[in-house]
Amino acid sequence: MGDLYFHVGGTITGHDLKRLQRVLSEIDNNEKLTIVMEASDSIQADALFGLLERQGFSHYAKGGHHDGYTVIARRQH
Repeated sequence: MGDLYFHVGGTITGHDLKRLQRVLSEIDNNEKLTIVMEASDSIQADALFGLLERQGFSHYAKGGHHDGYTVIARRQH
């Protein structure tokens, strides 16, 4: 139980999505996942959002143009 971090660097690939899917399967209801990426790559976050939603996670984006971009996700109850 605790906070988990997942870093995506550069272009989001199928490999990144498969890696994230493996991580999601191990997260329980009491844990929070923070996905970290560069702000310039946030335009690609739709692929991550889709995977999170299909796997039963609620999520919200946090960050800005200069200080990076994070997606906070929790398993829906």
